[in-house]
Amino acid sequence: MTIDQEISRQFSSISPISDRWWRQPWFMAWLIHDGFMALATVLPFHVHHNPLLPNLSVTLQDRGWFHFDAAYYFFIGFHGYGQPKMAAFYPGLPLLIALFKNPWLILLVTQLAFGQSLRLLDRLAQALALFGQQRLFILLAFALNPMAVFDTTAYSEIWTFLTALASLDAARQRHFAQASLWAFLATLTHGTGVLVGIMPLTYAVRSIYRRDWPRLRLALLWGAGTFMGFSSYALYLAVHFRQPWLIFTVERQFWDAHWTWPWAQWLTLLQHRPAFSLWYGLIALGFVIFGVRAVTSVWRPSSPWWAVPASVYGVSGLLVSCSFDVMFAPFHSTARLLSDYFPFYLFAGNFSRLGRLITLTLWSFWAFLSAVFFIHGVWVQ
Repeated sequence: MTIDQEISRQFSSISPISDRWWRQPWFMAWLIHDGFMALATVLPFHVHHNPLLPNLSVTLQDRGWFHFDAAYYFFIGFHGYGQPKMAAFYPGLPLLIALFKNPWLILLVTQLAFGQSLRLLDRLAQALALFGQQRLFILLAFALNPMAVFDTTAYSEIWTFLTALASLDAARQRHFAQASLWAFLATLTHGTGVLVGIMPLTYAVRSIYRRDWPRLRLALLWGAGTFMGFSSYALYLAVHFRQPWLIFTVERQFWDAHWTWPWAQWLTLLQHRPAFSLWYGLIALGFVIFGVRAVTSVWRPSSPWWAVPASVYGVSGLLVSCSFDVMFAPFHSTARLLSDYFPFYLFAGNFSRLGRLITLTLWSFWAFLSAVFFIHGVWVQ
């Protein structure tokens, strides 16, 4: 019996009642996530004034969701790219803000994006023939990941996650034009969105190795979306700032960030041990162990063809996240960047029962603390 036949048999055995969306595991994980994040707003807090938010009609309670990078996204959404340094914030989310305008609507749309991400993650888990506790663990691991607060507020993380996941799901179903469109959108969400192109690149290399020219053409169609998205943003920067190279230099030029070797931040941490970096270095280490264990679990002949491109995308994301260093602040954004890669969660279903228990316990603790810090205006990235 083939994998597809086994999956069809598993689906046919599910009762009609369990097909109702409000009883699906992804919906329950969605409710748990939003409830967990809402708990962070119960504690009283003082909201710090942010000069980027003078024109937003928001209450104290909802302004707590709009700290740090979220303020820049709102400023760009309302006023456009006023300064070259804002080129670090890709246009996907600002376009949504310009469309919906109301901060509460943005939060609502973000929750819908999170729910759809869980739904797609659930679909791919079932395509891997993962059911029961394995399937639920995958969903909860994402819903309660240590940086889950950034999937709730006006940050671009959830949009990169959703578009990358949708691109793979479309390619899995042989809808490569749709996969290309999703890859185009992923590239406009965040600087790391361009890594979605790793998946069609892996598929292309595999097709060349096997001399499978029809599949190579499909891989090129899939990858064209990433090229078009990257090129379109560079073209915009060329027209608006007359600096198309900002797409490469903005982090170093304006934000004291640079690319380094993946192990460099760990060496800095061992030498200086700043308290800030110790905390986020520990979270990043948890993500690295979790991610490596997950993506390497599918490197076997029985895995479906799309699992290999997805796992290579996950490994690439892990290396890139660990290589992004901010001057004088190791692990400044490492954990948040690591939380953005769906293969870490999708391929974690084969963890042992003890491994799942340890992961969810640590994840929940970190997720709640990060949400409390963010809501109360304490620096968390």
